[in-house]
Amino acid sequence: MRSRSTLLSHILGSNDAICGYRELLRSYESRIDFFRLRTDLFRDTGSHFKGKFLLDKILHNHHGIDPRLFPADRTRIIYLVREPASTLKSIVNMSQRLRMDRFTTPAEALEHYAERLGGLADSTEVLNFPSYFLASEQLVDDPDETLGALSEWLGLDEPLGKSYKVFDRTGQAGFGDPFENIKRGTITRTPDHDIEIPSDVLEKAWSAHSKAFAELKTRCLNSL
Repeated sequence: MRSRSTLLSHILGSNDAICGYRELLRSYESRIDFFRLRTDLFRDTGSHFKGKFLLDKILHNHHGIDPRLFPADRTRIIYLVREPASTLKSIVNMSQRLRMDRFTTPAEALEHYAERLGGLADSTEVLNFPSYFLASEQLVDDPDETLGALSEWLGLDEPLGKSYKVFDRTGQAGFGDPFENIKRGTITRTPDHDIEIPSDVLEKAWSAHSKAFAELKTRCLNSL
């Protein structure tokens, strides 16, 4: 959450070889989940699926995934991780602006951040598919090289670009980034939020980040 996953999903979904651009809020534990995936993606995009990747982004550990349902030769996983300070600030800012019941303090944001990082690292032990690890900062610091390498890894005929489509549910809460910046249609660096993160919280966040970062970078077949 707040890892720039909406940005990456929009960039991916704007490519003709990829169908989908948002969080579909589901687990993948039975074949019917795939039928629902296709139904949702058709409603979202009206696109045909032949020869395309079908995209979902998953932000929470409670969404179960049964790897036996996925064809190993046609499944790709992208792990996206953002550094702690900006992530925690962004989570708290979102929670406060949307008047959410959770994640209103840095300590609550840390709980989600650490648990999710642990879940991502653990998932590599059971999801034995070609996987790509991406540090979120690379999207804004060096988008050309980052997207070029990712395009090559995915085997895309048309490379991913810094500009992307604005879809029907872009900017809607519950489907990804709920703020106006995502509607700009191009990668944009936003200013940091003026929120103080206590030193002990930040230390724990960096510890969780460092551990997951090392494990993901080691276990993924390709990484930046």
